[in-house]
Amino acid sequence: MIQERNIVRTKTGEIARNRYGSCGVLAICSIKGMKYEDGTAWAIKNGMAARIKNGEVSGMILDPKNYQKLKKIGAKKTTVHLPAKQKGMNSAEEIAEYKKAQGIEELAYDLCKVSTFARKNPVGRFMLVTRDHAIALVNGAIVNNGSRQDYKNQLVKVSIQF
Repeated sequence: MIQERNIVRTKTGEIARNRYGSCGVLAICSIKGMKYEDGTAWAIKNGMAARIKNGEVSGMILDPKNYQKLKKIGAKKTTVHLPAKQKGMNSAEEIAEYKKAQGIEELAYDLCKVSTFARKNPVGRFMLVTRDHAIALVNGAIVNNGSRQDYKNQLVKVSIQF
């Protein structure tokens, strides 16, 4: 069974909220057990903030260069998920070039919904990147700290394992 919970707290003990589009920061904090302010400071220091609003990250840049930055805080593997029907459409050389350009370790042909990914991965810590959202998955529990209501049905485009 999938559990949803918000586990990120501020330094004053309040539950952190996704006020300005800070779902990426909240996901990292959930995975790493960081306070919201520390996760925000880390994202800004490492150039991952798309914008900064009232001192908070407003949108996180999750691209090939930044996937590598996540290794500084323990990311082990980044996987891009594609539809199964695309398997076999590219040569091994093309796949290797794509992986290098994207800064990823794995290309998987298993595109699925957030809820399905959670059921298939009951152990471990992951940051799941969907179309416009980032969600933490901690030992099978979806930690959605964002405001999106339809997140369970969104497709996991990228998973970052910690």
